[in-house]
Amino acid sequence: MKNFRLTILVSIIAPLFYFCSPKKIIEVKDSLETTTVNYADSLDLIFQKKSDTGILPGFALSIFSSDTIFYENAFGFADVENQRPMNTSTIQNIASISKTFIAVALMYSIENGFISVNDHINDILPFEVTNPHFPEVAITIKHLITHTSSISDEGSYEFSYLFEEKIDKSTFPEAWAPFIDIYNQNDTMS
Repeated sequence: MKNFRLTILVSIIAPLFYFCSPKKIIEVKDSLETTTVNYADSLDLIFQKKSDTGILPGFALSIFSSDTIFYENAFGFADVENQRPMNTSTIQNIASISKTFIAVALMYSIENGFISVNDHINDILPFEVTNPHFPEVAITIKHLITHTSSISDEGSYEFSYLFEEKIDKSTFPEAWAPFIDIYNQNDTMS
């Protein structure tokens, strides 16, 4: 199973490194014109076309290893209304994409024997996590990754959103008012 997952991961990632090599040259045909570009430039062309569709207001991406950035660029707008371009330093809400990184880190840690799915989370975290209704039952990594720990973020999820400026409630439907009040009070935390 370990080799199968590694093969899948390599088969997805390896072509990206190949395509980003500045020494690789391809011909890109667009309408009546043929242009010779390196693969990184061809990625620019591909992602610019995606950006031009207008489906996403803006996005940034990077392909990297632990010591090399192979490709990095941004497309579209961080602020459409004010036509402020997206750049590779634009702060974005990472939302659920962090689940992907956590899943890969857990897979790596479990496969390499650093942790086990049956380890108690309180043996790993620098703070204690308990279920107030069942404080004597240990919460394991398996409980967390299978969403069976009984931990709920209900009531605190809205506190994770930060905006550069206060949001004008009058520009949103009335149903959003309680959330906007919370968003406007949120602040950075360590």
